[in-house]
Parts: sequence; C-alpha cells; structure tokens
Amino acid sequence: MPSDDDLYGDEPPLGDGGVSSGVSYEELSDAVEVLVTDTRNEARRTKAAKTLYDIQGTEILDFIVREVCGADAIDTLLKECLDGDGFPLKRKNPVAEFDIGKYV
Repeated sequence: MPSDDDLYGDEPPLGDGGVSSGVSYEELSDAVEVLVTDTRNEARRTKAAKTLYDIQGTEILDFIVREVCGADAIDTLLKECLDGDGFPLKRKNPVAEFDIGKYV
C-alpha cells in the first residue's frame, strides 16, 4: 500500500490545519438575502456578517463577491457588525437610553 507521501508528494495539506467551521445552506441564503435587500434588522445583519466572516478565504465567498454584491458591500457589513476577531459589536440599546422625563 502506498504511503501518503507517495500519493500526495509535496502538495500542501488542505486548509490551515485548524478547526473547520462549516455553514449551512440556510445561513448562506440568509446572508445573501441580507446583502441584496439591504435590511436594517440588526440581528439579521449581525448573523449574516458572522456567516460571511466564517467563510472568508473560501471559494464560496469569492463566488458571492463575484456574482452577488462585490467586496465593498461585504466589507461594510463586516465592519458595521463585527469586531476584528469576528465577534458582534456592542450596540447601544436605544430603549434603555430613552428618558421619558424629557417629554413629560
């Protein structure tokens, strides 16, 4: 039986050797819908940004950039919703900041 070296030679291993993070078809579909409809729903935008963040460096994201919306729209969504490490940004709660006393 041939060894891995015999079969694959000097080809680099696939991926970066880290833990794989897959996304579902529904998550991809929702992310594309957010990009093409420009929704203002913060929860949906953040979920879409997280999905797009998770597929960075893949052919799927390259396809979305090429065929759906372009890199600028994705970059904008990522910057508006996630920090540099892919975690959701802390949002101000407008209801918590509302002071009824100013209006009564």
